Amino acid sequence: AVGLWGEPPAQMTTDRLMRACMAAGDQMADLLARYRQVIRRHAGRDIPLAITEYNAMLVQERPIPYRFSYGAALFSADYLRVLLQPEANVLMANYWHFINGYWGMVRGPRLPEQQPRVWRKMPAFHLYRLWGQHFGRQLVRVEAQGPRLDFEGVLSTRPAYGEDGLPEGLDPDVDLLEGLALSPGEGEGWRCRVGDGGPVVMEVDGLSGDAYPLLASIRPVRPGAYLLSYTGRSEGDLGAGTFGLGLADLRGWDATRSANAVEGVQDAADWTEFSGELVTLPDCPGLNVYWRLLPGRQPLTGRIELRDIKVTALRGFPAYAAITSAAGLSADGRTLYLIVFNKHHAQDVEVDLTVEGFPIASARAWTVTGPSLDALNLKEEQVRETVSGAEVPVTSPSGLTHTFPPRSMTALELGRAGGSAQ
Repeated sequence: AVGLWGEPPAQMTTDRLMRACMAAGDQMADLLARYRQVIRRHAGRDIPLAITEYNAMLVQERPIPYRFSYGAALFSADYLRVLLQPEANVLMANYWHFINGYWGMVRGPRLPEQQPRVWRKMPAFHLYRLWGQHFGRQLVRVEAQGPRLDFEGVLSTRPAYGEDGLPEGLDPDVDLLEGLALSPGEGEGWRCRVGDGGPVVMEVDGLSGDAYPLLASIRPVRPGAYLLSYTGRSEGDLGAGTFGLGLADLRGWDATRSANAVEGVQDAADWTEFSGELVTLPDCPGLNVYWRLLPGRQPLTGRIELRDIKVTALRGFPAYAAITSAAGLSADGRTLYLIVFNKHHAQDVEVDLTVEGFPIASARAWTVTGPSLDALNLKEEQVRETVSGAEVPVTSPSGLTHTFPPRSMTALELGRAGGSAQ
């Protein structure tokens, strides 16, 4: 979902990664909707999904093992809310995983070695226990309105801004390469020619090593998501290699690990459209458009033509919801369960709750939270259940007001006043 493989560069801060976990739930819901559209288009009907492994997919150890972070756990618990919705069409889904190993939400001695470790409950354990102990058998429709938060984007989590998905000052209709001179050049085994109004031509002659010639630089740029697109074709003996363009932070790959690759033109005998996106780092000063010439294991010879090369701002997602929720009714209709996430990393949110068709007689709350989104339970239990069954004042049979702390998951159990279940 978020997907960090290896140690993050300095610009990829802990704060940004943890807020990515908060923004990812809305985006995963959109992804599931697109899966369903693709399945319907190709199969002619709905086919349920089985998501056999999911979590925030953070794979590294430094500066902390983010896979055990409270932020990663909150993403996964909130994602379960998404998976429960009928429109997601999910038959089954498995959090990966329960005990020990690399991801376990419960960690302790490992058999048969019996390594001397105490049992510890990771943040995800406490959140999933709320799901397991405080939710009903019948899903109930719930709507939530509240604060929405901007996110600048990182890794697989797209930027989320305002109502239309674009930060102020970016125009998706403007080509950032317009008016810039593209750079010709030549090196060992390659030669780039830039004509007036015609295609950009890359001639490859016995190329035996990877090459990344610069085509253009764009500066300055505003942080956000950008689309690199072009139309290309090729001829000659290039099929054993990989060729195309890339878009990168102009400070370079080694310094930033921020780049994308838009490749495949080696297989295009006729004019073919190619595109790919890059989410910049928040301090990105500019972008480089460069060739990606990767011949593989043997020298290659051929010709590539590109036209309509563009770099444009890409519309992302709207600002993400700080308050998300799911509701379920008990089998006997006497208890209405409500799960509420406050994904704001720093602020309480006061919520006015209104219930239709279920007169409320009583309410109790259970809450899990922690001191920060990057909190871990590896040495001490920083993330835990801080409220356990506390009574919540009911202001009327149809509603109540409750304040949800930042970075929290809360389970509310609402008891029904007399009468038959609806």
